[in-house]
Amino acid sequence: MTTDPHAIVRAAAGQIGAQLGGRGEVRTALPVSGVTADLAVLAPGPPPVVEAVLDVAPGPAADEEDRLAGRLRAHAASGVPVYVVVDPAAALCTVHTDPEPSGHYRTAEQLPFGTDLFVQLPGRTLVIGTDAFPGTPADPAGHAVGDSGRVSSSPSNNSRRSLALMLLLTVLGAVLVLTSVGRTWAEGVVAGATGGRTAVSATGSRLTGLPGGLALVAMAAAVAVFAVRGHARTAVGALAALAGLGVVAGALIGATDTAGLDAEAAGRLALAGAHAEQVGHTFWPWVALAGGVLLAAAGLLTLRSGRGWPAMGARYDAPTRKAAAAPRPTDSAAELWKALDRGEDPTG
Repeated sequence: MTTDPHAIVRAAAGQIGAQLGGRGEVRTALPVSGVTADLAVLAPGPPPVVEAVLDVAPGPAADEEDRLAGRLRAHAASGVPVYVVVDPAAALCTVHTDPEPSGHYRTAEQLPFGTDLFVQLPGRTLVIGTDAFPGTPADPAGHAVGDSGRVSSSPSNNSRRSLALMLLLTVLGAVLVLTSVGRTWAEGVVAGATGGRTAVSATGSRLTGLPGGLALVAMAAAVAVFAVRGHARTAVGALAALAGLGVVAGALIGATDTAGLDAEAAGRLALAGAHAEQVGHTFWPWVALAGGVLLAAAGLLTLRSGRGWPAMGARYDAPTRKAAAAPRPTDSAAELWKALDRGEDPTG
């Protein structure tokens, strides 16, 4: 299927313009970094600065490698914060972020058509739905259909659902674990020094601190998901999954532990050591185990789908280089084109 690059630019521009709400503007065919960008997002001036650039490969990206590489180097060296390359032939988008003066971007993330693009700008996040790009027909139910004929759900709905599911799993899992560790896990009796028998019991937190501590780690990881992107988010997902598995291991230990109850009995009788008898365990360790399974599932979901979730706006990031300056609005189009013909950078 042949897709008109200009139609993709118009579709992206329409979505971005509707979200800017007066906080900047979107312009097409704009000279940036010495080359003409298909689409540029400008922050409000004066002077206006380029916050993001989007280019559409007119042919397969492999055939446009030299041209696209030159554009990437130019935008990175000029400090354009976000550079997006759309390859309709491969149904793929590549989002480049964190530019370096040497002409490279530190981070590049590839997303297939049918996935929302989350473009992080200072103080806001733009969402570009690639299912709206021309060349991707829709079935009667409103689902996107790719060239392969496969039907997929709306990407924005999918990403919101998976993110909401991760948060739900984390909250439920943490509630189960933190509630259970405060309840009695083991009970027994111990013989006193005078021959009497005393009932003793121990809560989950007295038997093992592992489930409660790791539940807090999993909750912190769920919050950190919004502050990181790319490989860092993958690492956070792995941490959450490992924390959930650690909760499961701690619950299994607590469900069979007797040493902790012996220590509790010794403390109750003020003895150096004691041995509890008729030891029994309640169902609360298994509640904690169920919570650990939910926490591990939330971590695995982050590993699987987290790269497509939104993150906090760039205003929360560490200060970086100033964005590339946009052309002065007083420059006419003819003057800009003449400067390009002379090999000059009209944005300088």
